[in-house]
Amino acid sequence: MSFQSSKVWGPISAAFYQPGATHSHCRFIHGYGLKFKAIFSCTDLDVRDWVMDFGGLKTFKQHLEAEYDHRLLVRRDDHRKDLLLQMEEAGLCQLTWRSNVGCEAFARHEGLWLQQWLNDQPWNKITSTRYSVRERFECNRVNVFSMEVMEHENNSAIWFHDKGSIR
Repeated sequence: MSFQSSKVWGPISAAFYQPGATHSHCRFIHGYGLKFKAIFSCTDLDVRDWVMDFGGLKTFKQHLEAEYDHRLLVRRDDHRKDLLLQMEEAGLCQLTWRSNVGCEAFARHEGLWLQQWLNDQPWNKITSTRYSVRERFECNRVNVFSMEVMEHENNSAIWFHDKGSIR
């Protein structure tokens, strides 16, 4: 039996654009109140009978605010990099440079970030004897099953962790 629980952060105001979307108004800078929804999974509940202690996720909330809140997210290879840097220097925007831009890329980026953060938490480590007493290994009790990024109530993108619940 496995369990899941979810947590939503946001809305967080951010702007971005898709220069490759020449057929669409998405090629223009536009903003959203982004929401981020993580689904956590585990096989064994903690001592409180929870999948995840949401109170322990303040670090992730701070990370999201630093990366997105009132920022313009731009691809590192944007051909207008100099103009964008001039805008930032003039105080017109705060830039966050990314390899990829869009809700799909944001979902993957934040899902992987959150999973790495969970991997680094000592409280999330358990020793398992899945196959035999001789085969003991350390693994995470809680993992990120998926991360969803919502532009608004009609559009979202979801990244699924390949491993889901590792145990």
